[in-house]
Amino acid sequence: MIQIHELSSIYTYETDKKTFSSGPPRGCHTLAYQVSGSYEHFFSSQTLSVKSDTLFFINKNDVYTVRKAEQGYSICITFTADIDFSSCILDCSNDPQVYNLFQKLLRVRNLDVKSNRCLATAIVYEVFSVFYKQKERAYVPSTTRGKIEFARNHIRTHYRDEEFQAQSLAKLCGVGVKRFRELFKQLYKTTPTQYVIDLRLNAATKLLTDGNFNVSTVAEMVGFSDVYYFSRLFKKRFGIAPKQFQADRRNQ
Repeated sequence: MIQIHELSSIYTYETDKKTFSSGPPRGCHTLAYQVSGSYEHFFSSQTLSVKSDTLFFINKNDVYTVRKAEQGYSICITFTADIDFSSCILDCSNDPQVYNLFQKLLRVRNLDVKSNRCLATAIVYEVFSVFYKQKERAYVPSTTRGKIEFARNHIRTHYRDEEFQAQSLAKLCGVGVKRFRELFKQLYKTTPTQYVIDLRLNAATKLLTDGNFNVSTVAEMVGFSDVYYFSRLFKKRFGIAPKQFQADRRNQ
């Protein structure tokens, strides 16, 4: 469970930047409600698509990059706490209660007032109760969870293999392909295929930054046999072609 120590700030956030990075691990966690717009948050092992009416939590220890798809703004709270889960999102489009809670937080944003701090902390606990209710509804038995985690670890070791198929992973877990895909997405908020792609693209950025390999070689090294397909995926995710990405890193 969560134990909140102190609320640091309550504010609205909007930026004109197309892409930006979180930098090193921070001192506070962030809990936010995306009121409008759409943004992709890229972590080392997952991608979170944050759109309108999405509640999202960013663990202070997670490093990520954000790409703007559509301009918008969010209501954010930063705080220190003991947290037992990593960065995640929750679709609240059918739950107006959550948006109302964030509007209440804006009304008590002056945390220098003791009564505001107490009320805001209570509201944040109420918001987190929504997260826990969702986690309970998404319960997966420990034995099944272990099988899917084994498959994820297998992916992290072998994601460079060109012939990566969900069928083989499902067989590895001893479940049907459709059920495997459902469980994987339920646990990690992404499909097995997208998980592989994310790992490959993250590895590609490191190789391109090193500057010792051309784009075709990098594509092959991370598991793409088609450099044009690789380039399309890279640009879609990072908003820049891999060749230009490499050139920019060399000029830094």
